[in-house]
Parts: sequence; C-alpha cells; structure tokens
Amino acid sequence: MNKIIWALGLTIVSSSLSNPAFSQFIDNFDDGDFVRDPQWRGSDSHFAVTEGALTLQAPPVAGLSYLSTPSAVIRDATWEVTVRMDFNPSDANYTRIYLVSDTFDVTAPVYGYYVLAGGRSDDVSLCRQDGESSVKIIDGQDDRLDTATVEIRIRVTRDGGGNWTLYAGDASGEPALEGSAFDATYSAGSYFGIYCKYTSTRASGFRFDNITVDGKPGEVVQPTEAAFKDVIITEILPDPLPSAGLPEAEFVEVFNRTAADVNLAGWTLSDGTTAARLPPIPIPPQEYAVVTSSRDAPFFKDVRVVPVAELPSLNNSGDAVVLRSAAGVTIDSVRYENTWYRNASKREGGWSLELIDPGNPCGEEDNWSESEAPEGGTPGRQNSVFAAKPDATGPHIVAVTAIGSGSLLIEYNEKLLAEDVPPGNVIIEPPAEVVSVSVGATLRSLHITLSGALEMGTLYTVGVRNIRDCNHNLALEERVPFAVPEEADSLDVVINEILFNPKPGGVDFVEIFNRSRKFINLKGWSTANYSEGTAKDLRLITDRDKLLPPGGFAVLTPDASVLLDHYPSTEAETLVETRLVALPDDAGSVALVDAAQHVIDAVMYNRTMHSIFVTTEDGVSLERLSPDAATYDTENWHSASTHAGGATPGRRNSVGASPLGLPLNAVTVDPPAFRPIYGKPNFTIIRYNFDQAGYVANARILDQQGRCVRSIASNDLLGTEGFYRWDGDRNDGLRARVGSYWLWFEVFSPSGETHTFRERIIVAGDF
Repeated sequence: MNKIIWALGLTIVSSSLSNPAFSQFIDNFDDGDFVRDPQWRGSDSHFAVTEGALTLQAPPVAGLSYLSTPSAVIRDATWEVTVRMDFNPSDANYTRIYLVSDTFDVTAPVYGYYVLAGGRSDDVSLCRQDGESSVKIIDGQDDRLDTATVEIRIRVTRDGGGNWTLYAGDASGEPALEGSAFDATYSAGSYFGIYCKYTSTRASGFRFDNITVDGKPGEVVQPTEAAFKDVIITEILPDPLPSAGLPEAEFVEVFNRTAADVNLAGWTLSDGTTAARLPPIPIPPQEYAVVTSSRDAPFFKDVRVVPVAELPSLNNSGDAVVLRSAAGVTIDSVRYENTWYRNASKREGGWSLELIDPGNPCGEEDNWSESEAPEGGTPGRQNSVFAAKPDATGPHIVAVTAIGSGSLLIEYNEKLLAEDVPPGNVIIEPPAEVVSVSVGATLRSLHITLSGALEMGTLYTVGVRNIRDCNHNLALEERVPFAVPEEADSLDVVINEILFNPKPGGVDFVEIFNRSRKFINLKGWSTANYSEGTAKDLRLITDRDKLLPPGGFAVLTPDASVLLDHYPSTEAETLVETRLVALPDDAGSVALVDAAQHVIDAVMYNRTMHSIFVTTEDGVSLERLSPDAATYDTENWHSASTHAGGATPGRRNSVGASPLGLPLNAVTVDPPAFRPIYGKPNFTIIRYNFDQAGYVANARILDQQGRCVRSIASNDLLGTEGFYRWDGDRNDGLRARVGSYWLWFEVFSPSGETHTFRERIIVAGDF
C-alpha cells in the first residue's frame, strides 16, 4: 500500500477526514488520485495525478492554485516533499509548501510556516507568515534554483521547543543543510498545504511527490473569551525615534492577569481607524507579550512576540489603543497623550510609556509614566516604573461638548464602569429632557441624547448621579457648564498677546481672546504664518472639542509646564499644548484660522513694537491694548508690564484699557498721570471721537515752556474714532523728565473747520 495514515501515533486506515486528531501521513500518489487517504481539497479542478505525481493543470491564465489537507503536526516533526518545476522559477512563478497553517485556504491570510521554493532569490527558504506578511527565518542559498528546470527534495524538522532545520538537495540524493533557526511564535496548526503562483505559460509546470508528514500535534487552544481587564495594555511605544536602545519599531505590550492561558486567536488590536488581527498565540498566566509588526518582530529578542501583518500606526499623542476579543468584546483600552511623559526630552521619541500599577488597570494618565529603563523601555518584561498606585477617588467631568443642539458628549478623567446609566441620572439646568445615555468605547465618556434642541447663547450645567469608575469608586456630584457652540466670524476671536522671544529655556505662546458673545469650539482650528493675505504652514491647535466662552482666553504653547514655571500666575485651565508656527525673535507673523480654513485674525509683529524703555526683550510679550481696535495697528500693541512679570498668559492684559464711550468731538487722556517703565500702566492713551471721518490731526506733547517734547501725529488722516499712545519718550529717544506736560491736539475738517484740544498729562517718578 502506497499511502500510510497515522493519527496520534497509531497506525490506521481511515477515509474520514473530519477527525480533528488527523496528523501524520505519507502520500506517494501511486493510487492515481488525491481525494482519499488523505483527502486534499482546494483548487480541486486545477490538479490531477499523472505518472504517480500530483500535477498542476490549471487554465492557461495567470493565477494562484492550492490544495490542503488536515494536519496538526508541529512538535518533534519532520516534513519531506519532492518538488519539480518545468521552468526557471521567478517572482511570478514559484511554490510554497505550507507545513503549518491555521486556515484551510492557504492563499488567504495565514498564521503559520511554509517553505518557499523559487521567488526573487531562486532559493529554498523557511518562512513564517503573519497574516498578510511573511518573514524569512531560514534564508537558503541564493540561486540554488536558477536552472532551466528544477527537481529538488526538501526536508524540514522542528523539535518540541521551536528549533527548526531546513535541508534541500537533488531528488535522487540526501538533502543538504540550508540552515537552522529558532522560532516558537506558533505552537499549533491545523493544515498542511501546497500553493502555486504562476503566469499563463506556467499553469501546468508544477509537480509534487513523496510527501511525508511525521510528528506530534501541537496543543491547540481555542480562542479565549476573556472578561474585561483579564488582559491589559501595559506598555506603548508610539514614537521609536531617536532610539535610546530599543528596536526602532512601534509596539504595544499586553499582560495576562488571569491564572490560565489566554489564546489571542481572532482578537484584534486597533487604534480607532485600523485594526490588526492577532495570531493564535497563547499567553501564559501572569506573563507579557509584545504586539508588533511581523517585519519588526525579529528585533525583539528573548521575549514573547505577537507578530501582526501591520501594527496600527500609533500617533505620537492623542491616540486610542483598543484590545478586543474574538467576540468583539472590549478587553482593554488606553487613550494616551504625550503629556503623560513628565520628562520633556523623553517626549521627543525613543522612550515608551509604561503602566505603573497593573493592579490598578483603570488608571490612565495618573498611572502611566515614561520608562526609566536605560534602553528606553521594557518590552516583554516587568515595567521599570512598577509600583503600587491604587485608585481611591471617583471620576470627575473634564469636558462637556454639545454635539449639534440635540446631544451632549461628557468626558471624564478616567475610565467608567461598563454599566448602563439611567437617563434620570443626568441632570441638566435649565431643564432638558434626556432620552438615552450610552458609554463610549474607551469608557471615558457618556453620549447623551436629548428629546429637544438646546438654545443658542444659553449657558447650561450638567451633572450625572451615581456614576462610578471601573475600580467602582463613586463620583462626587458636580455641575459643569456647557453651551451650544456657534460658528465664528472674522475677529470674533482675536490674537491678544504674543511671546516670540522667550526667556532662556522658555517657550513661545500666542494668547487668543473671544471678544464675541458666542460660545466657540476651537476643534480643528490652526495657527499659521501670514503673508500677502494668505495663511501658510497651518499647525493644528487641537483635534478635540475645546469650548471658548465669551470673554474667554486660550493660551497656545508647545509646553504648558515650562510656561507655568516661567509665569506662575498663568491661568492653567487656559493652556492648550500645541505645535505653534515659527515665531522669529526679530519679526514675523501669526494668523488664527478656523476649521473651515477662514482667517479669523492675523498680526504682523516686529520687535520695534516693544516699548523703547524695555531693557531686555527676553520673556516680555507684546500685549494688545484693545480687542476692538485694529490688529494691524502697531499703536494697538505694547510691551507687557514688568510688574506683571513680563507677560500675562490667560489673564487680562497688563496694558489693556476699556473703551471710554466718549461723547462726539472729544479728546481725552487715560490715565492723566503715569509712570514710564515701572508704572501700571506705564503709558497713557490719547483717545478721540468725532462726528465724521476725514479730519486731519496734528498732536504734540509740550512742556511747561511750550516746547515740543514729542510729536504724536503730523497731518494724520483720522477716522471717526481711535487712539494714540505715549510711552513717556521724547523725540530724541530719551525718557521725558518727571513733571507736568500738555497735550496739544488740533484737527482740521475738509471744509476748513478747526478744533483744538488741550489736556494735562503728568509724568510721575520716584520722589
């Protein structure tokens, strides 16, 4: 008898191929078919047995053909096969012998091992396949198959631990060693298969014979239906460059918290936009595994690796990593931010984020930190920041956003318990009826659906009763304000303060101010450079909802912690970390652009806009005097007061002044007395308001003897209202002496009408 079948080491003759224990066989095809003992199935119509060998006889068009048969052999195993190709193989014409496959169709994404005969290198190699991608684990001798026809005997062995050897030689002789390698990625399989790739002229040029499969089956573990937090995410490397010593590859580490093996077959790891299917790899209890792309898997030595075809691309900040079981149940999720790095230099790349306390798997930013390992991380082993960090406090609301006018998104500072929230637990004032409440996928938000529409321009509050975090801590009741956002018009939000020359070791910032009565959402807005009426080099401010209320400030900066160190009086809740456009120290521009790419405000700045009395510009911002005056008017900008620390991020400007509501045909001085350099304010504003535009003005500061100390305006064409500023300087650039001065302000109408105004000004000083 030319076909011998083994199952679990017992010699049997069986025609039942549904037996899952079917493992070992020899097939010489001498009986003239491939449908019995064992039964091969797949592209059945493309194959036939001719002259005692399995032969490809596909239609003469380019394609793929395969056959496979059940086989669980993988331990203490030997596989042998004779392959003949009646042509010189190439990238378009080659064969694969699948030794171990988790799926019957070996042309589909497979998790397993195969021998490649042919291909670009004309060699015989052993490969591991991870879904849609493959990695050579034994690279055979190049050009071994670079002949007009090929007939070769292939032998592969694997012991119980994962040590592989590959042999190849002439069909009539003993195969020679091609190489050895260790790979224990997959410990079980279900099928042995033959795969042919061909062009139209090679559709009948493949032959296979003398196939032997001998060994023991792997310990097949069914996909595990784990519960929430049975497996947790414990380490993430979103930015591997520049490397501190780790492989230059993104990875996600997971940890099995249970007392039993957890098999990842059919599980997925996603980042919210793409998902990677995990291979059938078991994780022992209380053990770690590193999920990374198959091309990077060989760089992780001496650790358990879970290779995937393509790891979802991890953003450097603001990404959500979600681990789901084969049934689609969320097992764990982490939405990380680069602010979780306490060390600013490690934030630049090469260092992983590590979970501090695996016993507190619900903690996120408070339970994560940058790695302290010298090489930048600890993939596959206990984290370097491992410590007890229990969670004993309940969750609280960090943001409420109206989505349209009929629903709300409530975001929390930590993960919530995955349980239903009754609509009656959500309290909104002024009253709004809640129809339904659903918990977000990352468990850090609630989506609230309302029965009716919220009103524009109304400030509401919302609170949620009896809400718990996933560690079962009860939240304190709180009421958080929110409103329906409106679209911004030009100059609804203005650039209010700019620091372009920071202190040594400091950072730039741009402060914006909502001068409208609208609630405005900054999601999707950008900063940009501005020239010739066009915004260029846009930098996204935030991709998350950020509501700016009427009269509200937002301070845009690349590093909030550094800014707080340099300006401790900063209102911390106004800070928004973002990648600003370049702000040169001498001169530059910055524009504010909304989500629809409309320029809302823009300013061209220059260091000459600083007060002439500023002794050092380092750390001194330019502040806007009036949010209602023109941004481009250089008189509307002034150096921040030194008494205010040189800048006022997130607070009312130190040099700001409110409009006076002047009567018609009036000129005033505010304040009438000031102290240059050290005063608060350290300048005075000369305001005018006329019944018509078109007046021509001359304005001078005169001393008590009537001599001109400072020319303010010379034949200036005026609008109906506006202002000038005097810093206490003289025409020669020196500081005016302490004492009493007069403002002489004369205007001429187009018809020749003349108005003259005189106001006293006191320059104060130390006495």
